[in-house]
Amino acid sequence: MATSFTRFWWECTLWSLDFVAQLLSDPKMLAVLCILWIGVVLKNWNRVDWMGTDLRFLERTILALTGLLWPFMVVVAGTVFVIVSIAPWERYRALSEKYDMGRSGITLKDPSVSIYCETERLPLRGVDGDSLYVLRLHPKWGNTLDKFLYSSGPASYWPSQYRTGTAYRCLIKTTGTSKIIDVSVPVTIFYRSDKTPYPSRSAEPMLPVAIEAMNPFVFHVLDDTGWTPTVEFPRSVIGRVDGQSKSTLIPVGYGTRDGTPLQLSGFN
Repeated sequence: MATSFTRFWWECTLWSLDFVAQLLSDPKMLAVLCILWIGVVLKNWNRVDWMGTDLRFLERTILALTGLLWPFMVVVAGTVFVIVSIAPWERYRALSEKYDMGRSGITLKDPSVSIYCETERLPLRGVDGDSLYVLRLHPKWGNTLDKFLYSSGPASYWPSQYRTGTAYRCLIKTTGTSKIIDVSVPVTIFYRSDKTPYPSRSAEPMLPVAIEAMNPFVFHVLDDTGWTPTVEFPRSVIGRVDGQSKSTLIPVGYGTRDGTPLQLSGFN
């Protein structure tokens, strides 16, 4: 807790000093200060003397500016002190709402996940006892995330020994330290073929296990329709952070420059 607070304090102090620097570097603010400065100089022009002796122009100017400088610096120093003192507490309060201080350190209440997919050539061969999860694209499967168990003989190939073509292997994981459970991934499937009776459908498969940064979940996407499908992934998934009672929308990152969700196509 002490380490976290120290980090928050240092971050907020730098933020406060940067704010003051930006404030003083604003041309409009500098113009206002210069106008006030000149006004005070002109107002006190005839009052500036030194032990009753008239001074020359340059000396009068320097003393007038010096007379204005000290109250100005007091105001600036007081403003900086107030900002640097108050801003960290406000920043710490705001960040405390975003972070959950747990035994394992700082855990984001609003985590994000990443999804990455790549093509794989079929069939896939596995070892007896291994398994994989499959999102099949035909409407009859609904939201089902099918589990395939490898065995010996012909069952050592997925989806079958004689099936060729392309499928996608997708990996989903968290980008922070949070453990997310009850994750469902809403996708939209568009069918481009003229032979399809369905222009599109939605599916929301639920992952059978929790996901973590070091424990991602892998599933495959297989076209079993022949209707030239395109699978569009969402901008957010639905899940529940371990230890919380309610599910929430969790943003998804895809590693693209503009954050565009993945679209899978080219199945054959």
